[in-house]
Amino acid sequence: MAGYGHAPADVMRRFLAALAQQHGCVRDDTRDLLGVDDDLVAALRRNLLEPAPGCEPAFRLAMEQDLPTLGPPA
Repeated sequence: MAGYGHAPADVMRRFLAALAQQHGCVRDDTRDLLGVDDDLVAALRRNLLEPAPGCEPAFRLAMEQDLPTLGPPA
């Protein structure tokens, strides 16, 4: 379903490939410049990207009925 807040998979893949080509990998930068190891990255992902067991996320995907509140896409 294409529409507000959606991008075709091929467009998203091309965008992410161009972003990586121009700017490199953020994970590599954090490892090389900040000394962040894979264990810390895994812990951050686990604690920040996934809800804790028994906790519901404090966000939800925007839906069609949210358009008046959100306004037009920039």
